[in-house]
Amino acid sequence: MYSLPLSPVSPVASSKMNIRKQSWQQVGSHERAMLYSKIPVGLRFSEAHLSMVSVQQQVINVPRQCGLLSEAEIDITESDAISLINKLASGQLSSVAVTTAFCKRAAVAHQLVNLSR
Repeated sequence: MYSLPLSPVSPVASSKMNIRKQSWQQVGSHERAMLYSKIPVGLRFSEAHLSMVSVQQQVINVPRQCGLLSEAEIDITESDAISLINKLASGQLSSVAVTTAFCKRAAVAHQLVNLSR
């Protein structure tokens, strides 16, 4: 199979060449910044909150304490699947509310796992 060679002006080739010249710390820092930039501004931890989280051993309560999720969203994300299905089927919850709650919780978890310093 024949594939076209990457030219030096190709963004992919340029990106790979830059990575090869950087230390793993620089690459990691760049990738962390790229990940952070993809989290919606309204769902980002403040610097103060990030600092506080980085010294905690237990982060199980962070979704409740960070202020990014409402009490209803916390209840949704801590419910079992059967309960959610029943509430969705009865109209007590909308699919938008459930999806939003889990996306917000994922943004919190993502910051705890990938962005803590």
